[in-house]
Amino acid sequence: MTNNKPELPQPRIEPASITFDQYVEFTPEKLELSDGYLGYSGQDQVGFH
Repeated sequence: MTNNKPELPQPRIEPASITFDQYVEFTPEKLELSDGYLGYSGQDQVGFH
């Protein structure tokens, strides 16, 4: 059995691009908003961004 997952992008000091395969593998399919916010309205989102 082979693992065809792309390599995780590594954090760097300078910005670096990712491949399309990395984008497809590691990006959620959709983001659900509640009252215009990501997550639940009562949740503390400080530090999320």
